Amino acid sequence: MTGGVEWLLILHIASAIVGFAGAIPLPMVLATAARSNDLSVVRACLRLASKLNRGLATPGFVLAGIVGLILSLVQGWDFGENTWLNISATLWLVAIVVAIVAFEPVLKRAARLAAEAPGPGVPPELQAELRCPRGAIVGSILILLFVIVLILMVAKPGIDGAGIQDYPVAGFG
Repeated sequence: MTGGVEWLLILHIASAIVGFAGAIPLPMVLATAARSNDLSVVRACLRLASKLNRGLATPGFVLAGIVGLILSLVQGWDFGENTWLNISATLWLVAIVVAIVAFEPVLKRAARLAAEAPGPGVPPELQAELRCPRGAIVGSILILLFVIVLILMVAKPGIDGAGIQDYPVAGFG
């Protein structure tokens, strides 16, 4: 593996780590907001959720996918011959679209309702939005999709038993 490919792989892996660092705590933060009757706690949780989603999860996963595509092209992997690559790319694209079309609007609506709330308590409309399972379901589906992509990326099924040990990173392995 050449030095440039190793750095692309490091960037690809680091981007995925950043994506997961933003995505994994999101359900817990949103659950905390849903359980709280304190508007200031709800607002703080929604600000944190927005930062996790827009600042870590979405950019991390988008960059991981773009760098992964570049990496696969540089290494000459044929999408037609590598089913795991096709499935991974498709699931990644579906997850990005779902995140932008289904998950982000849920966060924006809850944040808007929280900003408009006069306080001090959490208004019923905001509580209903926070307790609606739609956001939790979509968030869980997104994490599941990215975990499946991660497993496919590591295992690379169909490449003669190849696994992560066959792709050393910057001299490790």
